[in-house]
Parts: sequence; structure tokens; C-alpha cells
Amino acid sequence: MAKGSSAKSNSVAFWMFTTFITALPCIGLIVILVWAYSDRNDERRNYCRAILGWYLVFAFVWLGMLALGTAPATAAWIQGIIEKLRAYL
Repeated sequence: MAKGSSAKSNSVAFWMFTTFITALPCIGLIVILVWAYSDRNDERRNYCRAILGWYLVFAFVWLGMLALGTAPATAAWIQGIIEKLRAYL
């Protein structure tokens, strides 16, 4: 923001609500898509576009792993880590 700008920034409660809604399964993705392309709030629109960008990055990484045949090995590795963490808890 430029110095002396009168634009009002969003509150912590606003961002807590935004984060909560976007974290909901299925509904969150729909809301992210709506806010990314139709919201008048520039900050929230850019935030949702950034989330969609990360979704695309992870989707391409996962597709690359599938193409290389390493997805099952990676899934087994992650499952092993989860089991070790459960043993400590």
C-alpha cells in the first residue's frame, strides 16, 4: 500500500473466517473458486488465486510422481511416518 493510502486493511477475524471457510472439504474449493474470480476484495481474491496456484503445483507434482511410478512408494513412505508418529502419541 502506498504511504498515506486510505485503504482499510482486513481484520484478523476476517482472515480467520476466510481461512476456516477455505479449509472445509468440498465447500472450501467451491468458495475458493468463487472468491478467486468474483470477489471485490482484492486481498482475498489474490489469496484465493494463490491457493489455486498451490493446488496446481501439487497436482502437477502428484501427476509427475504417478507418471514415474513413484506414487505408491511415496504413499507407503508417508504412511510409515504417520504410523511412527502414532506410536509416539
